[in-house]
Amino acid sequence: MKTTSLTHEELREAAIRRRVHQLAEFYRHCAVFFVFMVPVWIANALLFYHWPGFAKSPWLVLSFMMTAGWAIGLVCNAVVTLPFWRILTPEWEERKVQEILDAQYPNHANSGAAK
Repeated sequence: MKTTSLTHEELREAAIRRRVHQLAEFYRHCAVFFVFMVPVWIANALLFYHWPGFAKSPWLVLSFMMTAGWAIGLVCNAVVTLPFWRILTPEWEERKVQEILDAQYPNHANSGAAK
């Protein structure tokens, strides 16, 4: 059985490719959200203006619920994907590990080899 050892540069490139893929998926998610929601709300505005009983229809409530639910999903996706949040990223995880190690083992001092 042959084992392959990846170099630091190859690992870094793979991580960057994963990150770019996550960003692309987030941008697609945003595009699909707007492609579907804009026509829904244009239809709501037209129906609200031309049909007096539309304000009491379940379609309006369904539209609000659909938009709110999808927007919550979009915000969750943004929290995980976008870099300006600075939480839930591999760098954040590494900082937290170091913080906990430093708190529990004061002599650890970022040595990297704790075994």
